[in-house]
Amino acid sequence: HRLYLQQADAAVEGLGFGGADDLKLCVVLGYWLGSGFWKDPLYPWVKEIAATDGAQGVMNYALRRMDRQLKPREGSDG
Repeated sequence: HRLYLQQADAAVEGLGFGGADDLKLCVVLGYWLGSGFWKDPLYPWVKEIAATDGAQGVMNYALRRMDRQLKPREGSDG
């Protein structure tokens, strides 16, 4: 638990977030995308969106992305 919070704190600082719920957002994103998500080249959208739209923009995009990942595709067995 402590490691997740430390990594989330680093993400909050690295992304320039400062809102009350930003730590929670970073904990969830760290669980979903990996603890270093905010500096991972596989997820350039995190820094890009954070720079322009802040934590709310990152959360909105992440939710849309999750919807696409969870939606069964035609021809799949899911």
